[in-house]
Amino acid sequence: AFPPTNGIASSFSLTFSGSGFPNPGGKQHSASLNPTNIDYITKVIGGSSNNSKTAANTYIANGHVSTNFQTLSTAVAAATVASASGYPNIGSTTDLILLTQSTAMSYTSSYLEGYDHTKTPYIISGYQNGIAKELFKFHCLNDGAACNTQYKISIAGLKEPSDIDGEEQYSTFNVLVRKFGDKDSRPVILEQFNNCTLDPDSVNYIARVIGDRRAVYSTLFSKVITEGDYPNQSTFVRVEVAEGVDSKSYSPKLSPKGFRAVKNPVNALAFGSTVLFPSASYKSTQTIGTAYNSKAFLGFNFGDIEVDNLNFCKPLPYTNTENNVSGDFNVEDYNGNANSGLYTLSLSGSIDNAGVTGPASSQLKFSVPFQGGYDGYKTSQIFQTGEYMTAANMQGM
Repeated sequence: AFPPTNGIASSFSLTFSGSGFPNPGGKQHSASLNPTNIDYITKVIGGSSNNSKTAANTYIANGHVSTNFQTLSTAVAAATVASASGYPNIGSTTDLILLTQSTAMSYTSSYLEGYDHTKTPYIISGYQNGIAKELFKFHCLNDGAACNTQYKISIAGLKEPSDIDGEEQYSTFNVLVRKFGDKDSRPVILEQFNNCTLDPDSVNYIARVIGDRRAVYSTLFSKVITEGDYPNQSTFVRVEVAEGVDSKSYSPKLSPKGFRAVKNPVNALAFGSTVLFPSASYKSTQTIGTAYNSKAFLGFNFGDIEVDNLNFCKPLPYTNTENNVSGDFNVEDYNGNANSGLYTLSLSGSIDNAGVTGPASSQLKFSVPFQGGYDGYKTSQIFQTGEYMTAANMQGM
């Protein structure tokens, strides 16, 4: 149940009822979307299936917040006009309503056990004839939801050499595997692969340098086999290269400049009414805080950490995944920072190390997240431990 309210800024009554909850009447709570309130929704029912023994979770039945756009709801609740954070007609007086799914969302994988590894969106090129092409993506070597928030990838040090005797030359770039929760001002680099290239004939070919192998079970041979051409040199990730890169059908002029749209962790189309899933936040200018800083990376806004964006670093529905409304990220869509002392026009220009006639390489670095890692059990699974353990439990489940 979710009774009408006086607006997003108000407290509301939240009632859980049904199998496992007290009858009659269910379990009722006062809740709000204001983080400063004592009845802020995550303070009341928590943010995991093991949230509390006294709130919604009695270890008999469970309810918790799994996706929470705290920054957005705070801005909306504080808005004095009916528009906030780019969402027209939504403000502090807008009513909250309860929507339920009209179709099921399945969180599983192609593996029998249902678990899956996390991966990045495809890294894409700059625009060539108005089109950005998919180049490569990264896969975590480990499985599980925890990997969604253990690592991130940064692309830096891009170099685009001039043609030699009329022959196009491949660009080079550095791949950084970073700790998810680090800061651009103090990056924690777990691994770094320098001077990678998309030239399959080079010793620095990205697949050769990082590795692309994975172990899969073959139903044909009834055993585990290895797929991929190059041994994994990274401790944490492997790379998947697009066919156009590996076959050399792409122009050597294509360089990594961004990534495909992140996926929504919830299918908006699963609801009976029209639902707009909030936009992911991309960093389009080199700032740390509000000031220009050359250490800042463009791309996905980890924002030390940008709390709303954490909603995208989660398991994804197995089928019918949806691109977020934020769309693709590409550095060429933006200009250099006006306070950088470097190039301030479109970052689509040819690289100039001095940052005078075109962007410097340091202005083109960006970061990308991982998504889709999954443990293989339902996200509402309660782990019963200690006094809540029963004879029928297996590993607390």
